[in-house]
Amino acid sequence: MNPAVRRPGRLGLLGFLAVIAVGSLAVGLVGAVGTQVTNGPVETGAGAYVTEHPLTYWEWVETALGTVPAAVPGRASTTVGAPTVLGLEAASYAIDPAVSGQPSVIWTFAETPATPARTELALTFVDGLADPATTVTVYLETAVRAPFLTLEFVFYWDAGAFAPTALDIETMSATVVACPAIGDCA
Repeated sequence: MNPAVRRPGRLGLLGFLAVIAVGSLAVGLVGAVGTQVTNGPVETGAGAYVTEHPLTYWEWVETALGTVPAAVPGRASTTVGAPTVLGLEAASYAIDPAVSGQPSVIWTFAETPATPARTELALTFVDGLADPATTVTVYLETAVRAPFLTLEFVFYWDAGAFAPTALDIETMSATVVACPAIGDCA
């Protein structure tokens, strides 16, 4: 062993590690002092997870957030046994009292040529834009004959003055059930 080369003792190693730690702390403090956190622009997020329970002839197409149109659609019936009778043309309906220009949840369904005639459908919508969630069931009766082409039916739920100001968890679902007979949707 070379007498000119000395191995540092424990005290020397601890001193060396202390110098490194203090130096790292000083660099960190200088970096932290120069950093500023400021408010940026408002961020928004959107997404949808929509459950569906389709019939083979009445299919969910999409759910979106939008507004009630200028020509407010008529209301769909909420009375079992007195359904809104669907025609052989695409149509739009409100599922609650609607006001033109209000924020709205919009559901679109497709009725196919395989639709049985004069069948009552119960559509149950759950809208969780407000707390607590709102549930609305509307009753529809398919036309006296099936359509020749697939038709789209649009349903608007007027969300009122709902305007998200922060991250909101929203739940929306639509359940469609074919009733055994007109007025038998228990």
